[in-house]
Amino acid sequence: MVHGWDVARALDLAYAPGSDLLRAALPIARAVPDDDSRLAPGSAFRPGLSVAKDTGSLEQILAALGRSPDWRTSVIHDHHPGPERGAAGPDTTC
Repeated sequence: MVHGWDVARALDLAYAPGSDLLRAALPIARAVPDDDSRLAPGSAFRPGLSVAKDTGSLEQILAALGRSPDWRTSVIHDHHPGPERGAAGPDTTC
């Protein structure tokens, strides 16, 4: 689910998983160890981030796995064309 959010953000698309999926994913996200392994090259998740208690489930899941819920791609779609097919695109890591 979180990697789906990564892709949606990188493409500047909306992402709204259903409430059943969010309820199921939140305890799993909280159970992922938040230790130094998240700092290793290639780690799927970054260190967890703090969020307010009243934050929504998706935002809590993202923060638990080191994603900033406010992250947006730096690509400016209206001002310059995308890369040629097969060319390297912009860095959209979160």
